[in-house]
Amino acid sequence: MGPVSSQTAFIEGVVKDASSGNTLPGVNVFDQNKKGTTTDGNGYYKLELQPGEHIITFSFIGYKTHEKRVSLQEKEQLTQNVQLFLEAELLDVVVVSAGKFEQSLSDITVSMEVIKPKLIQDRNTTTLESMLQVTPGVTIIDNEPQIRSGSGFSFGAGSRVQILIDDLPILSGDAGRPTWSYLPIENLEQMEIIKGASSVLYGSSALSGVINLRTAYPRETPRTEVTLFTGRYSDPSIEESVWWNESNSLIGGLSFLHSRKIQSLDLVVSGNYFGDQGYIGPEIIDPADSSFYPEHISRNGFENRGRISVSLRKNFEKTPGLKIGLNTNFYKSKSTATLLWLNADTGLYRPSPGSLTFTDQDAYHIDPFIEYYSNNGGKHALRSRLYSLDNLNTNNQSNFSDVWYSEYQYTQHFDSLSIPDLVSTFGTVYEDVNAESDLFAGNDGDAGKNNATKLAFYLQLDKKFFDKLSISLGVRNENFEINGLNESATIFRSGLNYKLAEASFLRASFGQGFRFPSIGEKFIKTNVSSLFIYPNTDLRSEKSWNLELGLKQGFKLGQLKGFADLALFQQEFERFIEFTFGQWGPISDPGLGLGFRSLNTGDARVTGLELSIVGFQKINDMELNLMLGYTYTKPISLTPNELYTENEDPFWPDPNYLNTSSDTAGHILKYRMQHAIRGDIGLDYKKFHLGISGRYNSNMANIDRIFEDLDTQGILETGLTQWRKDNNKGDAIFDLRGGFKLNENTKLSLIITNLLNRAYAMRPLAIEAPRLFTIQFKSTIK
Repeated sequence: MGPVSSQTAFIEGVVKDASSGNTLPGVNVFDQNKKGTTTDGNGYYKLELQPGEHIITFSFIGYKTHEKRVSLQEKEQLTQNVQLFLEAELLDVVVVSAGKFEQSLSDITVSMEVIKPKLIQDRNTTTLESMLQVTPGVTIIDNEPQIRSGSGFSFGAGSRVQILIDDLPILSGDAGRPTWSYLPIENLEQMEIIKGASSVLYGSSALSGVINLRTAYPRETPRTEVTLFTGRYSDPSIEESVWWNESNSLIGGLSFLHSRKIQSLDLVVSGNYFGDQGYIGPEIIDPADSSFYPEHISRNGFENRGRISVSLRKNFEKTPGLKIGLNTNFYKSKSTATLLWLNADTGLYRPSPGSLTFTDQDAYHIDPFIEYYSNNGGKHALRSRLYSLDNLNTNNQSNFSDVWYSEYQYTQHFDSLSIPDLVSTFGTVYEDVNAESDLFAGNDGDAGKNNATKLAFYLQLDKKFFDKLSISLGVRNENFEINGLNESATIFRSGLNYKLAEASFLRASFGQGFRFPSIGEKFIKTNVSSLFIYPNTDLRSEKSWNLELGLKQGFKLGQLKGFADLALFQQEFERFIEFTFGQWGPISDPGLGLGFRSLNTGDARVTGLELSIVGFQKINDMELNLMLGYTYTKPISLTPNELYTENEDPFWPDPNYLNTSSDTAGHILKYRMQHAIRGDIGLDYKKFHLGISGRYNSNMANIDRIFEDLDTQGILETGLTQWRKDNNKGDAIFDLRGGFKLNENTKLSLIITNLLNRAYAMRPLAIEAPRLFTIQFKSTIK
C-alpha cells in the first residue's frame, strides 16, 4: 500500500454476493458528495476521502443498494467488507445482451424476454427450441427461429436471428443455421431474447433479433446435479397414420453438472446423452431401387446424441482484475430428418421416398478468453471461438465448416471519472469461415470450397440522466467478403427509456439492420427427393430498419408482483431474401430445371403489437410463476408485382409475389402466422410442483404455391391441399408437468407434452410429434 497523505484517509474492502459469496466486479462505491470508484475484477475497492463523517453507498444493478456510515480520522486506513443482497423484484433482473454490459431490465431501450433455468429444467427441455416455442414473440418453424414474423422458412439456409453462447455466435459457418441440440443448457444462468434489429452490436444475422445463452460460473458451495429421464410416445390421434406394429417408440437420456471453485480456479463440467427412437417411420420403397441407402432405409426417424462441456476460469489474486479462461463443448450425434411427409393420412408419419436424410454429425467449439478490470471502471475483454461442424449426410448432402471468430471489447464506466451513469462500449470483430461440400457446387472458381470473412467495428454509448432518462446511441461498420465478392454496411441505432413513475417505464428505439447472404444461399446446388435447389451468385445483402414504442408497467396485486409490457413495432426490409420456385436451370436438367432458389424479392414490412406479462408470488410455502404473451403481426410484401428475376425458359412466367404465393389476400408473406399466444404457469407448494404451458398459432395463410400445384396436379401427391383446408383454424398445444420432492435433494416429475395429442404441422409437409409421456428423476448434491 502506498503512502497516505496527511490530509486524507482511505476506506477499502471487498464486495461480495451475500448468497453465493462470489466477489462482485463493477460495483459503484461513492460518498454523499458523489466522490467514488468501482470495484475491480476481484470485487476490491479503495476510496480516498477527507477526514470526517461519510455515508458510503454501494450500488450494483440487480442488488439492493447498501449504505454504511463511517467516521474517518486523518491518515486512517479503514477496511470495510460488504455483502450485497439480490433484489427480489422482476424489474431488477440483470441482463447483458441489450448493451453488452450489465443493466437492469427496467432500464433497457429494447424489448427483451428473460428465461430462467428453473423453467427449462422443469419442462425436461432436451433441446432449446422446445422452450422457445412457449416464449412470447418467438416461433420455431422446422428448426428455424422467427421473431415477430421477421422471417419465414428458408430450407435451412440463412437465419435472421443470431444465436449466441456467452455473447459469441454459434450459427453454422456455411448455412447460418442453428443446431439446437448442440447448445449446452445444463449450466444455464439465463436465456436473453432481444426482439428487433440488433445488428449494431451483433452484426449480420441479427436482423430480427438475438437469442443469447448465458452460462453460469460456480458459487462458493460446490454443486453436482444428475437428471435421468425416460418417455414413451402415444399413438397419433389419426389412427390410420400409426405405422408401428409392436410397441410405441421410446426416448431416454441423462444429464449431469458439476460446478465448484478450486481456490482461484472456477471449474464447470456438464454433459448430456439423449436417445429417441422417433415418431417418424421408415420410408416405403421398392427394395429393387438401388438409388437408396439400404443401411438406413429400415430406420425410423431416430436420434442419438451426446455432449460434454468444460469451462475453466482463473482469477489472479496478485494481478487484481485479471481473469483468463477456456470454455469448450464437444458433440456427437446420429439422426435422420425428413423434408416431406408421404401423404396426409396413412403416410402422415412417414417420409416421402428420397426425402429422408441420415446425418452423422460431429461438432465442437473452443473458446479461450481473457478479461481485465481496471481500477478506473474500464474492462478489456478478448474472446475467441473456433466452431467446427462436420455433417456426414446421405443424399449427397455432406458438408463441413470451420468458423474462427475473435472479438475485442472495451467497456468504460465513467463513474470513477466523475461522469456518473455513462458507459461506452467499443468493439472490433474478425470472422473467417472455411466451408467445403459438394452442396456448394455453385462456386465455379473452386467447386465445393468456399471462404467468407467479416471485419467489423462498433461503438455504443449509454447514459442515464436525473435517474429517470436512459439514452443509448450506437454505430457499426462491417465489411463482408465471400469467395472474392465484397459488400459493406454502416448502420446506426438509438433508444431511450424514461421512468414515468414508480415502476412505469416508457421506451422508444430505432435500429437499422443488415444480413449478408450465407454461403449456402449463394452457392448451394442439390436436390432432396424431387425438389431441386439452385445457387444464386448474384444474391445481395438485405437491409432493414426497426422502430418500436413500448411501455413497461410494474404491478402488485396482493402478493402477486410482476410487470406488463406493451410494444408497438414496425420493421421494413429492403431486398428481402426468400426461397422462390421457378425455372433456374436448363430444360435438360432433371425436373426440367425447375426448383427453388434464394432471391432478392423486393421490399417488405412487418407491423404489429405485443403484450407480455411476467409475475411472481410467494406466500409462505407457496410460490407462483407466470409468463403470458400475445403477439399480432401483419407481414406484407410492399412490391407484390415486382419481378424477382427472369426464368431460363420464356414458357415459365417470371416469378413475383403474386404468382408464387398460395394466397395473395392482403399480400401476407409466406410461412407466417399472424396471431400467437404463449403462456406458462408454474406452482410450487411445499414438496409439490405443478405447471402448464400453452401455445396457440393462427393458420399459416400463405405458403409456396408450387406445393399445392404439385399435389392437385398429381405430380407430387402429398394431400397437402386437403390438409390445409381441413386444418385452417390454427393450433392450440398444451404441455403439463407435475412432481414432488422425495427429499431435500431429489425430485420426481411427470411431463406430458402435446397433452391433447393434436396432429399439427408448424411447417407444411412436416408433422410434429404426438403426445409424449416423460418421467424425470433429478438429484442435487451440495
